[in-house]
Amino acid sequence: MRLVTPTLLATLLSSTVAAATLPADFEVGGDQLSPLSAFFGGVAGINLSLSSDEAYSGQSQAVEVLWQPDAFFNTAGAVIGDTLIPATDLNVPANPSVFSVTVVAPSEGVFSLQIVLGEDDDGDGAIDPIGDDDEWTSPRVFLDPSRQIYNFNLADFTNTSEGGNGVQNFDSTTAMSLRMTIETRASYPGGMVDTPAVYLFDHVGLYAAEQTLTTANPADLNADGVVDATDLAALIASWGASGPADLNSDGVVDASDLASLIASWD
Repeated sequence: MRLVTPTLLATLLSSTVAAATLPADFEVGGDQLSPLSAFFGGVAGINLSLSSDEAYSGQSQAVEVLWQPDAFFNTAGAVIGDTLIPATDLNVPANPSVFSVTVVAPSEGVFSLQIVLGEDDDGDGAIDPIGDDDEWTSPRVFLDPSRQIYNFNLADFTNTSEGGNGVQNFDSTTAMSLRMTIETRASYPGGMVDTPAVYLFDHVGLYAAEQTLTTANPADLNADGVVDATDLAALIASWGASGPADLNSDGVVDASDLASLIASWD
């Protein structure tokens, strides 16, 4: 686990956790994303680690954002991703149509998510959106306070670079960059969040078609193929909070979720 303490608009383009792959399902330590930057004073740091809590399937990437009070700005954001993913670590299908990511968001607070994808159009081994490379930015979406999969249609991405060839070459580029920005704003319902929050990310990547959540038994919280005392312990440990143990996705782990788990007992 690593702590990043950003200053105003600080960008951390080196000393990252580990090189990511796309798609990233976080079953291997080297697949981890990295903290890249944070903006304005509402973020004290970003902690990243692998988690056994299932978001899509198996392990997930746990992202703890240390939101804090900010007296001067009405927006704060935390950015995770990878500044350079070489072609050898890309597994992009021909003619991809969506960028998909599964997220388990906190039950407290309203947050948005935005995706930025860069392409190494000139093949120089770096992503330079001010120079010769494209950078594609998605619309911003609100995160649902439960386990959800988000499919961003690539046709809805806007080219926000100053260079590049203006064509989405995700299936043939020599390298890509990925930035995923979580934001809290004073204008969002409930206002800015100023206490730490944890998000689970999984199944991150470009796909030929929209992705759907896995059909595995959601009560199998540790994904070992059986619903038993281990899953019960995980549910009890999450009591009153949110996350994968919130089996009915109502924002809180309570007696209803316990009843669902018992009904699925093997």
